Parts: sequence; C-alpha cells; structure tokens
Amino acid sequence: MLNGSAAKHGEKPAFLVKHKNSSQYIPVSYEKYKADVEAFGTALMGLELNGKKVAIIGENRYEWAVSYLAVVNGTGIVVPLDKELPQNEIEVLIKRSCVDAVIYSGALATQFSNSPSSFSNVKFYINMDLEKSYGNKLSYNELIMNGYDALKSGDRSFLDADIDTEVMSTLQPDFPINITT
Repeated sequence: MLNGSAAKHGEKPAFLVKHKNSSQYIPVSYEKYKADVEAFGTALMGLELNGKKVAIIGENRYEWAVSYLAVVNGTGIVVPLDKELPQNEIEVLIKRSCVDAVIYSGALATQFSNSPSSFSNVKFYINMDLEKSYGNKLSYNELIMNGYDALKSGDRSFLDADIDTEVMSTLQPDFPINITT
C-alpha cells in the first residue's frame, strides 16, 4: 500500500505536520513518508528489533504513523497503546506484552524517565521528541538519520525483509486489567 501510494501520488502531500516553533503546517509528501518509513525501519533493524515486539504510544502525529508502518512492514510486531490509559495500566501492558522497545511522544516522557524495573525486557526507549540520544533513551530523529545513512551505505535489511501475511504483526492488548492502587 505504501509503495503504491508513493508511486501514484509522489510529491503530493500525504500529511500536514505542524511546525515545531510556529502554527504553520508543513506538507510531507507520499515519497517522503515512504522514505522515512524505510529509514526508520532500517534503524530499528540496526537495533536488532527484527521479529521483536515494539510498543507505540502517543498522540495522533506523523511520527506515530511512521513508527507503526516501520514495525509492521518488516521489523516486528507492533503493540499500539492508548495514550489516555493511566500510567499503572500502561506499565502492566508493557510488561505483559513483553515488548523489547517502546516508542513514545515527548508528552509521555515522564512515564518512561526512570525505566521502571518491571520493564526489564525493554531494551530501548525511543522518544519522538528527544533531541539527543543517551544510554538506552534514543532520539527518533537521530534514528531516522542513522537509517538514511545505513540505506545510503547499502543496508537493505528492512527493504528486503520478508513480510509473511499469515504471521501476526499487531498485538492488540485487549485482555482485562483490574488494577487497584
């Protein structure tokens, strides 16, 4: 679908993204969207997340859409989480889903700032708004740039990934949760 949309619509806007420091919206073309998905997917493969579970949580935004398609189009299994859930429920879902990475928006950064010990399985915390990576807290923008560099160097791990339509690519944690505080 992404390849077809990029081929058919090319430089036409697929998204309008609000500029960080103003109220203006910047168009993002279908070709740029496809390229960003490929770059981010390549970066995730470089983190050895192929075949792994990756949670995504945040508001409706361009980075969420890129992250989602980068995971389901060859990296692994996406676990989409509702940003409106209370923190304790998010923690339970991350733990029970056994995710290896969490991609989240900066608005939720405080929930992941201390990497709860119950998240022992989480190797990477990818913040959509973090300027610079440190430790296992990674910058989404740095990963995109790393992915572009890897693609230019000939890395085709994401581009050539086999996508088996019969294998689960989305884990929707809908099991009942009964948490008392």
